[in-house]
Amino acid sequence: MAWWKVSAARRDVNPDLASERERPSFNVETLTNILDVGVEETRIRRAVVSLVIKDPIFSREYMYFKTPSERYEGAIRNTLHMQRKIKEMGWDENGREVKYIYRALNGETDVVHNVFIKTINALGTDEQIAKWMPLAMDYKILGTYAQTELGHGTYLRGLETTATFDPTTQEFIIDTPQIAAIKWWPGGCNTHTVVVAQLYSNGQKYGIHPFIVQIRSLKDHSPLPGISVGDIGPTMGFEMLDNGYLIMRNIRIPKENMLSRYSQVLPDGSYVKSGSDKINYFSMTAVRVSILRDEVLEALMKACTISVRYSAVRRQSELKPGEQEPKILDYQSQQHKLLPLVATCYAFDFTSKYVNKFNEDVFSEINRENFTSLPELHALTAGIKALATEICSNGVEVCRKACGGHGYSLYSGLPSLYTKVTASCTYEGENTVLHLQGARFLVKCFAAAQSEPLLPTSTAYLSSPSAGECQAMTSADFLNPEVYLKAYECRAYRLIASAANKMQKLVQSGAEQYLAWNSTSVELVKAAIVRVYSYYTRSRLSD
Repeated sequence: MAWWKVSAARRDVNPDLASERERPSFNVETLTNILDVGVEETRIRRAVVSLVIKDPIFSREYMYFKTPSERYEGAIRNTLHMQRKIKEMGWDENGREVKYIYRALNGETDVVHNVFIKTINALGTDEQIAKWMPLAMDYKILGTYAQTELGHGTYLRGLETTATFDPTTQEFIIDTPQIAAIKWWPGGCNTHTVVVAQLYSNGQKYGIHPFIVQIRSLKDHSPLPGISVGDIGPTMGFEMLDNGYLIMRNIRIPKENMLSRYSQVLPDGSYVKSGSDKINYFSMTAVRVSILRDEVLEALMKACTISVRYSAVRRQSELKPGEQEPKILDYQSQQHKLLPLVATCYAFDFTSKYVNKFNEDVFSEINRENFTSLPELHALTAGIKALATEICSNGVEVCRKACGGHGYSLYSGLPSLYTKVTASCTYEGENTVLHLQGARFLVKCFAAAQSEPLLPTSTAYLSSPSAGECQAMTSADFLNPEVYLKAYECRAYRLIASAANKMQKLVQSGAEQYLAWNSTSVELVKAAIVRVYSYYTRSRLSD
């Protein structure tokens, strides 16, 4: 047998890698349990990953040689097989096992149906959930989520698809009025979709709302009359998804198809709402929370694992004349590239758990019709998503280049990780715009701090800024995370104060408010970014 086949069959651990694993300065299993949040969670994760690896249907062999159509078919096959496994094993549809399968498959599943389900759960009434959820959970209908349009994405108030209420028939008329209003990017345009559209009733506009629209026949999946769907072509990554477009020409749907947990249209066309207008943004907020760990951070974690292991076995050049070529991990320049990214993975992991808990708490409050924390959640998830995706995207590319020419090969796994994670910088909100959304919240809190001592927890430092003097006197003092938290909060305060004062001076000099905002946008983005860093630090201290 050829030497390379013998090595692959035996799965021998490279001796250089084995030697690195023999001398850690910490207990590896204990740290693993911390990341998994418990010994039992570690056991379950390993069991699920083992199941995926051993299952031939989940096999990813020859994946890089498959066409986009084959990748898409494979993702559908994985999804259906995953559903069979869930029922066979008695797992919860939203349980941890499903999350572990998804991670093990590197996202090679059809995930858009889950967004459809989560939106109904979050924004539907009890009656709507009772009607639609059994159909969706049993795959009698297949759902997608249609929000982004050709002309508008992050700016949701600018969406142009319309939903006009007709009181004579008790129906909504869903329409794509012009080219810019075409729904663009929805993955897997299945039998049904949640369409985000501008609501009109009795001649009044009430902003964006979600509607369930059937777009395909349940018999043969052909588009229904008035529906046009198609593929938008190859993309930089996500070969397993068939991103498309959706055009709706005066499609009539029952009044009951408007997801109405927090707002509704009465039979006479009157509009009634409860709570905050921002509740219709909650689906996007929830998606931002979920992608932080399962999409964005997962990519950086895998890239760090690949590149650090590679650096431990790859020997190159000459460090000391006459001796064996050193591992490239022994070079400080290589450590400088990779080890801060490894540390970043831990920081982001702890933050993702913290923000997920905050999201759950806010959702519980919303169910009790308390919307107080929703603006803070929206601003936090916008900023965290923006900073995390930027850092992780850049980090994966650093890992790829740190592996030299081998990092250019698809077999390394690094190029596909990069093309996947870099998409996160624009989907669910373009990052600069998201930072500006966070900055808008900061400006409001800064203004409120002048008269109201009680602010949201994440911005409480705006009410009582520190003196700005570092309290650390020795090198040991810098091991205290509180030092960094105070530093970030002090800097965030100074930056937002500077930006707010600049805007105020511009307005006082005669500039329109929108011009003052635009002229200060660079400073506002900087302030918003530092504020997110302070949140990362605070979330770690709160564990």
